[in-house]
Amino acid sequence: MSNKPTLSIETLQDVVRSRFSADAGPLQQLTEGEESQAFWFRDGGGEFVLRVHASPDGFWKDAYAHAHFGSHDLPIPEVLEVGQIDPAHAFCVSRKLPGVTLQDCSDKAIDRLLGPTDNVLRSIHDCDVSDTTGYGNFDASGAGMFPTWRAFLLSVLTPKDDQWPLVRERSDPRLIDDLIHTVERLTANCPEERRLIHADFGSNNVLTDGQSITGVLDWEEAAYGDPVFDLRGFWSPWLTCVRKQTEYWDKIAFAIPNYRERKLCYDLWTGLTEIYENALDGGTETLRWVERRSRELLEEGRVI
Repeated sequence: MSNKPTLSIETLQDVVRSRFSADAGPLQQLTEGEESQAFWFRDGGGEFVLRVHASPDGFWKDAYAHAHFGSHDLPIPEVLEVGQIDPAHAFCVSRKLPGVTLQDCSDKAIDRLLGPTDNVLRSIHDCDVSDTTGYGNFDASGAGMFPTWRAFLLSVLTPKDDQWPLVRERSDPRLIDDLIHTVERLTANCPEERRLIHADFGSNNVLTDGQSITGVLDWEEAAYGDPVFDLRGFWSPWLTCVRKQTEYWDKIAFAIPNYRERKLCYDLWTGLTEIYENALDGGTETLRWVERRSRELLEEGRVI
């Protein structure tokens, strides 16, 4: 669920100058995610990013990802400092990588970047994770939180703070049941493959200079599991960059065993998680869109 901080820019400027550098330049707004504030600033000839979130956990995962997986082929920002502003707000300062997000690119630029985007995703999936354990989301030490990939997928049905009864009141319980039953059925096609996956790849988490990929951001959802999970197209009707990349992947990935079943499973899983989060957040407009999209995918899946 979204718990986005709303600290003033004056407060955050004081944080940067007291915790990072007294000479830091004025904060400049960046495109923000749903759960964090983001700004950039100059200091000593370098450029840096300040992010603020309710929890530091994702920031520590960013630091782990840079230290263990960052490379020339997989540019991940270096995390320089993580700390607490107060009990309800954590901050992170990292190096600013050049470029704009895929979400901010023109259609022509997105077409030009389909191959490079696929290449950097392959670099993610090819990372060595042999010295780590577990499946699904991993913690700041790199340890996966689930014993199997299927256990991770089905954990959506039993969240830590289980509020499914309330979600059913605010959404369509019949749709939820259809999604649950279909996901449970399709997991039989999902291999217990254990590869690094970003789990929130694309759109506003990938930077580009228009010719190549210059950065992969936000590793909070990163996990170990089936790499097809990163090929999901749930948001393809919403974002042009997702639609174009999904169409590209569908053309080149069709030979992957049970590709359609695996991808559909993960798209419907996304529908379940988004219904859960948006119903609790009270985002009625987005919730209705997510429900419609989930119904479309269920209908497409009836022929599989």
